[in-house]
Amino acid sequence: MSKKIILTSGSKEEMEFHQKLLKKHISMLKNNQRKKQYDSIPNDEFRISVPDNIFQKLLKLNHNIEVNEGTVSYGDIKNIEEINAHRCQLKNIQGIEYFTALKTLVCSSNRLTKLDVSQNLALEKLHCSENQLTSLDVTKNTTLTSLSCSQNQLTSLDVTKNTALTSLSCSQNQLTSLDVTKNTALYYLFCNGNPLTCVVGVLPDAILEGAVICP
Repeated sequence: MSKKIILTSGSKEEMEFHQKLLKKHISMLKNNQRKKQYDSIPNDEFRISVPDNIFQKLLKLNHNIEVNEGTVSYGDIKNIEEINAHRCQLKNIQGIEYFTALKTLVCSSNRLTKLDVSQNLALEKLHCSENQLTSLDVTKNTTLTSLSCSQNQLTSLDVTKNTALTSLSCSQNQLTSLDVTKNTALYYLFCNGNPLTCVVGVLPDAILEGAVICP
């Protein structure tokens, strides 16, 4: 049970005592939070669920990963930097979030309805075009330089945290707005086939296809 610390008026010594006690309590809370974060890191024996049979076969054939009852060990996949699952009728890529060293993920031309890359913080290249995605969160992928998510069903796309982005293809979705003000390295932008009227923040030298620059 957590302790409540109540500051009351009193002598200078009492106030100093309460302040020290409060600082100690805050420090303990911070240390406990760090411990929880450390404890959440899986060890090499931790088993990760990969329910899609095609994804399992891909890991076996391309990376020589042992799959046991639909699971793989974290130790076997933690150093994989590239996954290429282009056009293989993939329906579910659950488990990809544990590939923390992943730099390149190609999963275009499949049947994916969900894609969670919020834990893939080293990701530099993400190609997930031609799927059935209705949402895509890349706000945690700050090292991303190339993003291709065309021909999905996206109604919004936030790339304001992807300041290293040089190429963005988001054509043939359902985007009504797009802000690339923070993407000062962006050179290629393809966004045709969306109900966009204009795009905010495109640099003058950038190659833009599918919309006009907002005034």
